[in-house]
Formats: sequence, structure tokens, C-alpha cells
Amino acid sequence: MVAWLQRHTSWADLLLGVALAAVLVGFTRLGFHDEGLDPIAYPCCALAGLAFAVRRRTPVLTFAIVAGAITVYGLADQPGGPVYAAVFGAAFNLAAYRDIR
Repeated sequence: MVAWLQRHTSWADLLLGVALAAVLVGFTRLGFHDEGLDPIAYPCCALAGLAFAVRRRTPVLTFAIVAGAITVYGLADQPGGPVYAAVFGAAFNLAAYRDIR
């Protein structure tokens, strides 16, 4: 399975994006269900995770999508959560896959 994912990096990135979206939504739901999250919180978490599905092909777009999702999440006055960690992953991804120029 690992060898197949190494040969098919687009599928690996898609699986990573879906997994991150599920983890972000799940942890947000489990950690902050008592604080009364708005319905906008879950799509923002899902979008931030799914942005990593195109991380190798378009790292700038990945960073922009994650930053936009976090901005909407914050402007909706949601409590802190794991979604804010996604921006660090997106920034690292941008540095790793973006050309130095």
C-alpha cells in the first residue's frame, strides 16, 4: 500500500485531505460541543483539512484556502480549536513545496 501511495501522490494527497478534514471536524465537535459552536465552524474545519488535497500541485492555493477558512472561523467568533493548527501545516507545506524564487 505504501509503495502504491508513493507512486500515486495525487491519491495520497487526497486521502490526507479527507483524513485531516475528518480529524479537524471530529476534534472540534468533541472538544467544543458544550460551547455552542455555530454551524459555520464545521465547514471551515472541513475546508481547512480538504485544502491539503492539492498541497503538492498548488501550495499557495492550499495556504490561501486554509487562511481563508481560519479567518471565517475566527470572524464568526468561534472558540479556539485544532483548526488553527492547520495554518502551521499549510505554512510548512508552502515552504517545502514552493520554489525558492
